[in-house]
Amino acid sequence: MLNGHTHRSCDHIHEDGTREITVSSLTWRNRDDPSFVIATFDANSSIHIQHCMLAHESTVLTIYLMQGVSILIWVLITGFVAHQRHRSKNTKPE
Repeated sequence: MLNGHTHRSCDHIHEDGTREITVSSLTWRNRDDPSFVIATFDANSSIHIQHCMLAHESTVLTIYLMQGVSILIWVLITGFVAHQRHRSKNTKPE
């Protein structure tokens, strides 16, 4: 039995032998670390389950923030260098 829920993923075998695999929801709204399951069904009735974790939302947001700060620093430095070059071309030696 496959089902989804907002709590952690789990793999449980019930007393009657039924295997229950619960997958956490695939959204950052409910968890900081969403996941999904890949199930492979073979011709001989065997089932292979792989639990795949996605990146933590906090990690993704930190990377976005670092990239934004890096771009801002790059823009400021290139603007400063361009301003200095323009200024040095316009100054007349005496």
